Amino acid sequence: MKTNNVQYHKQLSNAFFDKNGKSSALPTIIKTIEEQLKIKKTINFLDIGCNRGTLYSILKIIIYENKWEDRINFYGIDYDKKSIELCSKRHNDVIFYNINLNKINIKIKDHFDIITSINTLHEVFSGYILKQSGKNDLSFKNAKTHTEAVLTELIKLLNKNSSFIIYDGLDVETFQYENIVRFSFVNAKDKDLFNIFVKEYEPIPINVKEINLNLFETSKSNLLRLISTFKYINTDIWDIERKQTYHFFSITDFKNTAYNNNLKIETIKSFSNDIELWKSKFILEDSDWPEKSVLIKYNN
Repeated sequence: MKTNNVQYHKQLSNAFFDKNGKSSALPTIIKTIEEQLKIKKTINFLDIGCNRGTLYSILKIIIYENKWEDRINFYGIDYDKKSIELCSKRHNDVIFYNINLNKINIKIKDHFDIITSINTLHEVFSGYILKQSGKNDLSFKNAKTHTEAVLTELIKLLNKNSSFIIYDGLDVETFQYENIVRFSFVNAKDKDLFNIFVKEYEPIPINVKEINLNLFETSKSNLLRLISTFKYINTDIWDIERKQTYHFFSITDFKNTAYNNNLKIETIKSFSNDIELWKSKFILEDSDWPEKSVLIKYNN
């Protein structure tokens, strides 16, 4: 199936209007803007992975209603040159940087009072792991180390008394990684799609044992990647989604990042916000649905 990049970028934008998607981060972002403006005359706001500037478009309404236009300077980062060009045309009052975060060397002279990374870091992780010669435990570990290095560089861009907000996928804890779970399909025809999924999903091998005609056994980590990405198969963005894993850091990993960078954690919430969709496709045997996403607010 031919990849539709336009549809993919549209999906990234629409996720801000999905109650089970990026909109989960909006209340925390708005509250943080209010908090920063109480202690600072003006603030710099950086959106990492700004795509087509959707977050700024949403916040612009709130900024106008509160008469904050002269108190917030907006900036955006994205690796996609076309997205940056489009953002610049739509929002000529915002400074946009065309930067590939996987190169780590992030050359930005400005510093920021609020930094947001909304469903971006998993792309850094996925982009790195796809370039590894083999997909195994070592390549996964190297990709985690690389992603933490990128995040550390971004944290260095914070001003004093500032906040870094992350909304992204959540991995299971290391001690849960090989926990065995069993599942079956609600609709038998999805088994054929499942076979395609296992064959075409690239970041990490999905190892599954077939117990009988419609009963399968896999690890908890593999199950999480399967159920969170399965919805994209047979869509025109599957060729992009099959190359990504949304799950790279566990709660413990995010806490360690805070410790290693002298940050305080104000908020850390995990979500299982697609359970109804999962239940329409899968049946779990004696196991709870894993938590899929995380919202974190670091303060320095």
